[in-house]
Amino acid sequence: MLTDAHDSEKLISVWIHASGRFTDDDARRMVAVLHETGTVFARKKESFSSWVIIVESDQFPDAKQRQQMAIASRPLGRAYLAVVNRSMLVRGVLTAMRWINRKEEYAPRVFATYEEARAWLVAETGYPPAAFDVLHAEARSKIGGTIEPSGHRA
Repeated sequence: MLTDAHDSEKLISVWIHASGRFTDDDARRMVAVLHETGTVFARKKESFSSWVIIVESDQFPDAKQRQQMAIASRPLGRAYLAVVNRSMLVRGVLTAMRWINRKEEYAPRVFATYEEARAWLVAETGYPPAAFDVLHAEARSKIGGTIEPSGHRA
């Protein structure tokens, strides 16, 4: 299940992939939000957007889906991308990919917890923690369950 919440004024998006396969419908939804954010980004002439992607599933987008999302993200300019995953192996792979792909505009940072990701985003963007927490709670509420201190479902 993929769920999301967005702030179109601050250009902040929080996505949670909680379980199951990342479907073509999920990819289309994410691409649509990327296009919408790119349109707002161009209109507002913002200098950055912020994304939190929490992956609680062992299923990831396939190559075609990743390509669609990469193409859709091109107009975004500089983006702060925080990926949260509990798996040390997954975090290691994503970090290695970041080292290989040195495009700083999209270089994701990888974290074990939502709180670590939020702290980095607060430091980088200057937005208060609440700007991210409200969206995180909204996205989490669409899944159901409570939020642990780690930012994951209880």
